[in-house]
Amino acid sequence: MYHYSNEKENHDFINNIKDEDSFFKEEYFNHAINLYTTNEKNFSCNNTLLNKKRNNDDIKKSKKKHTKFSYDNLKHKCKHLVIESLMKFINEKIYEVYEGNIGNGLTIKKLLKMNQSQKANANVEFNKKFITKNLKEIFSQDITQKISLHEPDHNKRLIDTLLSEKKDKFEKLFNLTFIQCLEHFVGDKEIEELKGLKLFSELKEEIVKKYEKDGESYYQNLNIFLKEFENKINRAKPRKKRNKKGLGPIL
Repeated sequence: MYHYSNEKENHDFINNIKDEDSFFKEEYFNHAINLYTTNEKNFSCNNTLLNKKRNNDDIKKSKKKHTKFSYDNLKHKCKHLVIESLMKFINEKIYEVYEGNIGNGLTIKKLLKMNQSQKANANVEFNKKFITKNLKEIFSQDITQKISLHEPDHNKRLIDTLLSEKKDKFEKLFNLTFIQCLEHFVGDKEIEELKGLKLFSELKEEIVKKYEKDGESYYQNLNIFLKEFENKINRAKPRKKRNKKGLGPIL
């Protein structure tokens, strides 16, 4: 009796059987067919199990997938909204105080876009300290490397100039902390120095339009996160460090 253990051999046997002598009678032909069918079923079964495993893996991955509604992304977006709104407000104030004479090029009196390190930093301790920083500290951050015309410390030098030339106009503003500005931004607390700052509620139409079908939901999520921002940051606990072999946290 001939035994064929894999699909290729079964195919070869069936294709060549007519060329063989009479020794290969019907029983051998049927035997090959049975082996081929069994292998086909096993192959199909294995594929089904493999597909189920892949589907389960995909489901697990989708559950872990980060979206704009994830905690860290909402936190990052909230920081971004506050900082960007403050930068625009401060630049408008500079223009107003200097009556439009803010210079050009290297000498321009305008805060420039900063690098992303403060916004993107997810470290728990960093963020607990960050919300207590004043605007002078925050906006003295180096500007993005994409702006090659200006020195990295452009914003820091500008703030020093403003506090030297127009101290009465800018000192109180630059002494405000991030969390104080956030409270004004969401309408929980009015601060005199921030009158004219575009509030979060005034950004609703822009946000809803930008994120289309889930824009309304996204706006509401941001609104809740902003109002609970300080509590969320202060309640956050650092992740436990893992040892190098990944065998669990270091105790």
